Amino acid sequence: MCRKTIGAKVIAIPVELKKLKVEDEFSKFSHIRIGSTLPYFFAPQNYNQLRNIILWATKNNLEVLPIGGCSNILMGKAHNTAVISDQNLPRKLEFRTDSAICSGNLNINYILMQAAKQNLSGLEFLAGIPANLGGVIKMNAGAYNQNISNILQKITVMNLAGKIVEYDVSELEFDYRNCKIEGFILAASLKLSAHTDSYKKIKKYLQKRKASQPLKSNNLGCFFKNPTFASAGQLIDKAGLKGFSYKNMQVSKLHANFLINKGSANFQQATQLIKMVKQKVKEKFSVNLELEVKVIE
Repeated sequence: MCRKTIGAKVIAIPVELKKLKVEDEFSKFSHIRIGSTLPYFFAPQNYNQLRNIILWATKNNLEVLPIGGCSNILMGKAHNTAVISDQNLPRKLEFRTDSAICSGNLNINYILMQAAKQNLSGLEFLAGIPANLGGVIKMNAGAYNQNISNILQKITVMNLAGKIVEYDVSELEFDYRNCKIEGFILAASLKLSAHTDSYKKIKKYLQKRKASQPLKSNNLGCFFKNPTFASAGQLIDKAGLKGFSYKNMQVSKLHANFLINKGSANFQQATQLIKMVKQKVKEKFSVNLELEVKVIE
């Protein structure tokens, strides 16, 4: 999903919100190490501060963009976006007999490892995905024919009106790599089951990822959604682009659906490689690849 910049008008930030503004370059947080200093990048420490930022942003017609692990966002200048980090918000993890209640800003790998310690199973297929729970839910992340929506019970969201609302999974609309909900995911209830071999499952899935994905490189995971009839990575590979480089960006030699920053790539180089890959696949297979990562211009 790509959002166009419609202007660069500077909006005044209230004094009480300025102290929550992040001045570091976004590249410091991004898994692909791309991104400059953003005009409206905040890190609230509690829900009241989060509410104030959301209300200010919506009043000024800014898109509200929650971020967690920054593992699925390619960030440009973001002149029309209020980027809100969940990293300083309260954290909670509570296990019950067959479920877990987790705050949205917990890393999914931390949750699944803690679940394994409790002999609870159900999250192992997500092992190795570098994302927080909120992001995992928002993109309906999954692997090996399983998705987070399969084990989700309820979520708690702060909506764009600043109200905290709870939704049952039956009220949510999921599709491939997307949950159609607006707002900030604060927490979720996950359905788990008693099992004693969770660690073995986690190890198996991690080994699969290490063998097939460039986990040590600067990347955002799979850049494109799989078409219904094929693998995006296979199409890119068959188009002759595996290992192809454009300046400091490269199509991974290990997995063609991973675009990697070789060291000093910028937003323009990344978006240009995206265009080149889409064009080549379109020419060769008449397939329009759809982005899985979110691109903010």
